[in-house]
Amino acid sequence: MILYSMYRVIIAFISIAFVSVSLFEVPNSLAMQANVTTYTVISSADDGIGSLRAAIVSATPGATINFDSKLTSPIRLKSVLSIGKSLSIKGLGAERLAIDGNNTTQLFRVTAGSVFISGLTLRKGHVKEDDGGAIFIGSNAQVTISDSIITLNNTAAGKSGGCGGGIYNVGLLRLQNSQVINNSAQS
Repeated sequence: MILYSMYRVIIAFISIAFVSVSLFEVPNSLAMQANVTTYTVISSADDGIGSLRAAIVSATPGATINFDSKLTSPIRLKSVLSIGKSLSIKGLGAERLAIDGNNTTQLFRVTAGSVFISGLTLRKGHVKEDDGGAIFIGSNAQVTISDSIITLNNTAAGKSGGCGGGIYNVGLLRLQNSQVINNSAQS
C-alpha cells in the first residue's frame, strides 16, 4: 500500500510539473510575438489584414513597415492614417508606390514620435478646415521624408485651417532628396 501511494504522489508531481512548464511557455511565446519590429504591407486595400493601416496600428514603437515588392500601386485611403509613435515606413520607391487620398482625405497625421517616411509618392491628399493636405506634423513629432514626392495635395479654407497644401509642420521636419510640388492651400 505504501508503494502504491508513493507511486500516485510521484505521478501527481510529474503532472503538476508538466502543467506548470506548459503555463510558463505560452506567455513567453506570446511575448516574443509582441516584440515584432518589422511589418510587411501585402495589400493595397485601405484597411484589413496586410494593409498599411493595420501595420501602423499593430506596430510597436520603433518598428519598421516595409511593402511587398509585388504590391500594386496606389494605396487609396478612405480616411487619414494617424501616427502617434516612432515608426519607419519604407516604400518601394516614389516611382513605384503611391499613397493616394483620392482628393477626399488627408494622408498622414503625425502627432508624436520620430517618423521616417521614404520611397513613396504622397498624392491627392485633401483636408477641409484643417492644415496639411498630405501630412500634418504636430508639435510633439519629428518627421523625416526621404526619396519621396509630395504632389497634388490641397487644403480648403473653412472656419479654421487651410494652410500647408502638401505639408503643415509645427514639429520638426527634415526633407532629404524629396520633391514637394504642385500642392495648393486656401486660407
